[in-house]
Order: sequence, then C-alpha cells, then structure tokens
Amino acid sequence: MIGQSKNLGNVLDELVQNRRRLAIAHSCLGLVSAIIYWVRPGSFTPSLPIYNLQDPSPVFDTFIAWAPYVVSFFVSRSILTGRNPKAVFVFIFCAAGISLASAVLLLRVFPFAPSPIVVSGGVTVTLVTVAGLCTTLWRSDLRS
Repeated sequence: MIGQSKNLGNVLDELVQNRRRLAIAHSCLGLVSAIIYWVRPGSFTPSLPIYNLQDPSPVFDTFIAWAPYVVSFFVSRSILTGRNPKAVFVFIFCAAGISLASAVLLLRVFPFAPSPIVVSGGVTVTLVTVAGLCTTLWRSDLRS
C-alpha cells in the first residue's frame, strides 16, 4: 500500500491535535504537581489554613509547582506541534514519568529529601531536554 500524501486539512488538523494534547497534558501534570506539593510531608497545609492577602507565600509555593510545566508547555508547543503525533505521545509519556519521579521526591519516599526548588528546576530541565530529544528523533514534519 502506497503512503498517502497529506493535504493541508490533515496537516492543520494534526497541528491542532498536537497543540491540544500538549495543553491538556501540561495542565493535568501541573495540577497534580501542585496538589502533591501542597500535601507533601512537612508542608504547612494539611488543614488548609486561610491566608490573608498580604502573605505571598501561597502564590510563590504554587508557582514552584507549576513553573516547570509552564516553561515546558511553551518550549514543547513551539518545537513539537509540527512533528509527528508519535513525538507528542512519547513526550507526554516521558513527562508523566518525570512527574511521577518528582512526586516521589516531593513526598519524601526516600530518606534524602531535596528542596522543592531543586526538584522544580530538575523537572524543568528534564522536560525541556526530553522535548528536544523527541524533536531530534522525529525530524520529519507533518508535511511528509
């Protein structure tokens, strides 16, 4: 069977689907990361205290959890949306694994407990690296 060439409609449809998949995956992973960050051992929120408007720590704490996924979304959206949908799928699968590893570190399953900022930085670098790796593995754009 001879491979069919893709028309403009198919290419645009795959671009929208890739962008939507990346947005949904990053939103879900960021939400899970924020929840895990807030319920980690040693955090100050098991009873979910009410903060006054002059206390910026909840905003900063939540930013630490969301920042890797925001950076990763903008980077992966710019380099992966025009690629094969397999590249996006592999990236999302790897991002879920990276998020699971960061959850294990944040929940202090092992005796050593890195700082949440260190975990956040490591997740950011790893997600951007995986996006670049998926870009190099699937070099063919959707035009093929």
